[in-house]
Amino acid sequence: MVAILLAGIIVLAAINLANRTDVTTDIVELQMTWNGGADSGTVTIELYPMDAPDHVDNFKTLVNDGDYDNTIFHRIIDGFMIQGGDFTNQDGTGGHAGNFYGYCNGQVSEDSTCSGAGA
Repeated sequence: MVAILLAGIIVLAAINLANRTDVTTDIVELQMTWNGGADSGTVTIELYPMDAPDHVDNFKTLVNDGDYDNTIFHRIIDGFMIQGGDFTNQDGTGGHAGNFYGYCNGQVSEDSTCSGAGA
């Protein structure tokens, strides 16, 4: 029952986003290589500066400054997801984080915390 409710919410959210005409987006493209070899393709990321201006500016700065150059995907779950972008340690343990915890859509929530994976 929960799964059906969640699926319904996702569908409604997708319809709402699809019907928006006032959305301004920025595009970031990252070139991928396999083991440092030939170009393996491009990952295109669509950003929404009207919804998350500080996050978008931070991400674009990191990309444009080359912080993601030569980073690896440190976690791969086939058919599900990849994680990468740990440009400090290259293994997912990080070392650098923007000061965005508890911050969303221009509002700061003092009681929001992030404490690791799944937080």
